[in-house]
This record gives sequence, structure tokens and C-alpha cells, in this order.
Amino acid sequence: MQIGLSCSAILPSERIQMDVVVNKMKAARDSYLKFSIEKKKEKKKLTIFKIGLSLLSDLKSEASSIWKKIFE
Repeated sequence: MQIGLSCSAILPSERIQMDVVVNKMKAARDSYLKFSIEKKKEKKKLTIFKIGLSLLSDLKSEASSIWKKIFE
């Protein structure tokens, strides 16, 4: 929004230079992409963690039934 307003000043001398606009737009893009990648990594880690918890729960159940069979 700020870039758009800076580009549309009435007097040309008050308008932002195009190289500055390009740099700001690239910075905004890079920031968004970095955020997006980090979110995907967090989601993947959470999924792996949930799978690990599920496997541990299954192992606990299996071990419990084995111990019951041993001591019956």
C-alpha cells in the first residue's frame, strides 16, 4: 500500500524511485516466501511428531499385551 501511494504522488519529484520500488517489492516477496517455507517445515515436523506418538502408543499397547501373556 505504501509503495503504491509513494508511486502516485502528484509531483514527479515526490515519487519514489523505481529501483527503490523494485528492492522493496523483492524484500516483501522474499519475506513472504521465507514465512511460507517455515510454515511448511513446521507442519511437516508436527506431522512427523504425531506419527511418532502414534507408533509409541502402538508399541506400548503391544508391549502391554505381551507382558500380560507372559505373566498369565
